[in-house]
Amino acid sequence: MLNKPRTPISTSAAGFTLMEIMVTLIIIAIVTAIAMPIYDKTVDETHKKEAKAVLGIIRSAELMYKMDSNNNNYTSATFGSDANGDTSRSTLNVDIYDSVDWEYGVTGVSGTGVSAAATATARRGRGRRSNKYINLTIPDGIISEYLW
Repeated sequence: MLNKPRTPISTSAAGFTLMEIMVTLIIIAIVTAIAMPIYDKTVDETHKKEAKAVLGIIRSAELMYKMDSNNNNYTSATFGSDANGDTSRSTLNVDIYDSVDWEYGVTGVSGTGVSAAATATARRGRGRRSNKYINLTIPDGIISEYLW
């Protein structure tokens, strides 16, 4: 037992060299640098679509409100989780709340009848594009949004 011959350590030990690991990390970094802007843009476009859909609901509710009201005009609205938001939701009969990403409202209400005007607004609440707006003019449905 004491005279047991030793087996030599192989020169080709299993594992990776430092150079192989570094090359792999560089490749991962390059792929990430290419993919992240595309991912960010996709997420932002998804949030924009959400806001546009909600603005479309607000526009429809405002058009119905105008047809039903005796004054033939639009109404200002905020959709926060407070008393003003509750009043706006019950007046327009919609179930819209501000989210973490967007704050909704109707501003610029003026005129009656054919000359009535108002703008539904979605303000971005967080992220790199916070405080950017998407606006929808209620009479004609034209959307203006922030650019990249």
